Amino acid sequence: FVEHMFGESSIFAHSWAWTERFEQTVITSEGIIGDAGAFLARWGKAFGAGYQEMFSPDEALSDIVTMEDLGADDRICVRAYRRDDDSSSRFRFKLYHRAQAAPLADVLQILEHLGLKALVEEGFPVHPSSGEAIWVHEFLVDDPRGEDLVFSGVARAFEAAWTNRELDRRKVEA
Repeated sequence: FVEHMFGESSIFAHSWAWTERFEQTVITSEGIIGDAGAFLARWGKAFGAGYQEMFSPDEALSDIVTMEDLGADDRICVRAYRRDDDSSSRFRFKLYHRAQAAPLADVLQILEHLGLKALVEEGFPVHPSSGEAIWVHEFLVDDPRGEDLVFSGVARAFEAAWTNRELDRRKVEA
């Protein structure tokens, strides 16, 4: 019982500390987000414990900037980047998908078609106070030729392939 309670309070303490750090990140973001109060009202409680355990408040802010770029008609948005601790052949690929988790088989097929190999995937729903949930999927991707990779090119190629996949499916169903 004591271990169970300690575990719960440890999770609570971590979550509280992350939320405090997130608020500080927003307040000191130097105008990236506009009105900090309105921004925190929309996004302050959007991230669950799993997301908080995996990502820093700075990364959450980067994710929000990307999620806010999703247009009303957009189903997905993509961001590719390399962390300091990633090797030259590995990078991170984030897929933002409205309402529900993106079908893993579809994502893997497109990545493979682009010559990329997904090694790990983590997915988390994010729940802004208004609007529908947005799923954030992060893939650790391997590319033996990754040293010269242009991340914006990966994002554009994936988004184009995703759109073509949806158009092809509509043709089959028509």
